[in-house]
Amino acid sequence: MTEIRLKVENDMAKVEEIAILEKLSNVFSGTGNYLTLLFTTDFVGWATNMIKNDFPVNVMEYINDHEKDKIIGDLQNIARTLELEMDKIKIDKLDLVKENEKLRDRISECYTEISRLGRDYEKEHNRMVDEVMQAQEEGNRHLSEVIKLKSKIYDLIMKEQL
Repeated sequence: MTEIRLKVENDMAKVEEIAILEKLSNVFSGTGNYLTLLFTTDFVGWATNMIKNDFPVNVMEYINDHEKDKIIGDLQNIARTLELEMDKIKIDKLDLVKENEKLRDRISECYTEISRLGRDYEKEHNRMVDEVMQAQEEGNRHLSEVIKLKSKIYDLIMKEQL
């Protein structure tokens, strides 16, 4: 247990007030006491600056400022995270645009190939139709010759029988 005596007067010098703060901070430092959390290095530093700049030390102002700083820090962290996500999304978007361009090129190549195959098919189909028609005409000519030859054979057979 540490006992401290403080002399507090109405017209104390800033240096004396700051010394009291530092003495309190040293007494509570490392004790595990609830007041240890009040006399932190941050608080003592903030209070010292307030005294040096002729502002009254208001613990609620410190708490509010720290809460605002915490909120601002949290918002800055969120903003940085969102910026990183946006950068990733931009990269992903660029990758998607590039992939889309590749797919469009491939689709265009496929369309060109399909068109060529369609023309080739049509040419081949027309060639085969022409061959079939020629073969049919040739078959008709042969059939006509066969009929003529049958007719001649029939005539010859009939002449011989007479």
